[in-house]
Amino acid sequence: MRGIFQDFFAPKTVIGLQIEGLDIHIVQVSNPTGRPTVERAICRRADSAGRIGVTLRTVLSEEKLNPEMIITCLPASKAVIREIDVPLHDIKKLEKIIKYQMEPHVPHAIEEMVVDFLPPQPGNPVWAVGMEKQTLSGHFETLSTAGIEAVKTTLDDTALYFLYVHIHNSDQSQPVAIVNLKETETAVLIVQGERLCFLRNMQHGTDIAASIAETLKLYRLKDGAEPVENILLTGPAGAAAPETAAEIETATGVPAALWKPLNTAKNGFGEFTDDLQARLSVPLGLAIGLLNASPRGLDLRKEEFSLDDFTAVKRPAAYAASALVLLVAMITFNVYHSLGASEKRYRALNAGLQKLLVETFPDVRVIKGRELAQMEQYITAEKSRFGWLSDITGSGAVLDTLLVITNTIAGFRDVKVDNLSMEGSRILFNGRAGSFKTVDSLKNRFEHLEFFKNVKLVGAKMDNNDRMVRFDFIIQSSSR
Repeated sequence: MRGIFQDFFAPKTVIGLQIEGLDIHIVQVSNPTGRPTVERAICRRADSAGRIGVTLRTVLSEEKLNPEMIITCLPASKAVIREIDVPLHDIKKLEKIIKYQMEPHVPHAIEEMVVDFLPPQPGNPVWAVGMEKQTLSGHFETLSTAGIEAVKTTLDDTALYFLYVHIHNSDQSQPVAIVNLKETETAVLIVQGERLCFLRNMQHGTDIAASIAETLKLYRLKDGAEPVENILLTGPAGAAAPETAAEIETATGVPAALWKPLNTAKNGFGEFTDDLQARLSVPLGLAIGLLNASPRGLDLRKEEFSLDDFTAVKRPAAYAASALVLLVAMITFNVYHSLGASEKRYRALNAGLQKLLVETFPDVRVIKGRELAQMEQYITAEKSRFGWLSDITGSGAVLDTLLVITNTIAGFRDVKVDNLSMEGSRILFNGRAGSFKTVDSLKNRFEHLEFFKNVKLVGAKMDNNDRMVRFDFIIQSSSR
């Protein structure tokens, strides 16, 4: 029964869309989660960067493309990709903590980035990927100019990884290198079975083959790294030329050949040229690989950029009928008047929400139209800082004391604890508050708790640097 529902809700037609520089690459696939068929394969170049969205709109109109789902990618060179040692591999728990595990490894404020990760492999570090929200926003604005919305967004190189795993994972036991020769850079991925072992993105130098050979040597320096069995070439920058494969094979001593993933899907065009095989491997990976990724893919369409689940936008006939009935009812009750009043209330509410967001989180850069999503995101992030308490409560008097202090302080929005220590029944902690009145109220709250038998405020003074009152408490616990 579950398989029937999965088949019903699975998209029947998917477009993999890659925008690389001025080039637009599109592959439309039907039945992507079953036996896929390539229905369209399109390469088009825009006149300028400012006309990419317009050119894309024209292509969609001329080719009469109307898929159920569009999946896009961004260049891996625009992301921060790191292998991080994380003490757990449960996907749900990783989704909650990965952003903060990634924070020490990125050159930007973590709040200004979207972070996701590749499927974890037991006993191996987790591949984490961070992308600036400003970069994602610009990408989605380009798609909006074309009148389309991407359901999922990943990286070009991870699309190749997911495609390879989907096609070849049962065929290969030795590591294989996928070399993506782009217009201005080269990416080298080394995959063994279902595991991404190595990833390097580098600018084109005077000798690409020598750079690839050096990359394979770097890979061999990893502990337990097995030698690469063969090299698969793809990408628009010369990957289809036989001499490129020969040069790389000579420099590395590893057999190299053009990767032809389009041959693994049915199509009505006959055999694809080598040039199309090289140019369209990434959009094919977007259309097929990401949907078949197990147990999950890598999707940067998250946080304020997230969309509703795909099953909510399938637009079946019943939805169209319901929409028609709703439209008649709205007209009957003078929808235009109601809409105007609603818009006015919405603007007022949005302005108030934006003001509250800035006051609560002064460092946040507000994204217009995404204020509510940002507020939910930052509240969740703040709450997650104390999430560890729920995992350790109930383990003795020390933990009971920490829980009582935490619950008490939680009632004061302008109180921040800097240090807390316990020496037997003696508790020392200091922090900052918005006013002397708040400090007095906090002391009064502690004194009324039967859990503590003595509460002493030993210091409270105004710090002119951050305009906060710094305080020090000594508390005697009655439970120890």
